[in-house]
Amino acid sequence: MRCTVPVISQEGRTIDHGLGLHPLEPLSPGQAPYRGHGGTVLDASGRPKPHAIDAAPAAFRRLAANG
Repeated sequence: MRCTVPVISQEGRTIDHGLGLHPLEPLSPGQAPYRGHGGTVLDASGRPKPHAIDAAPAAFRRLAANG
């Protein structure tokens, strides 16, 4: 990414965002960080616009972990 802008993530943290991609945490120890897209839609001020689908990944992880 040669050009990024600061935006507020769903977690409320300020992150660098560019071309719809943002830095993601490595999946395994020793792995380099990578850039991806979580599907978040941002408003003109760079804040996330909540959507019903935003809760789906957490609900899926809870179901997968707890049955």
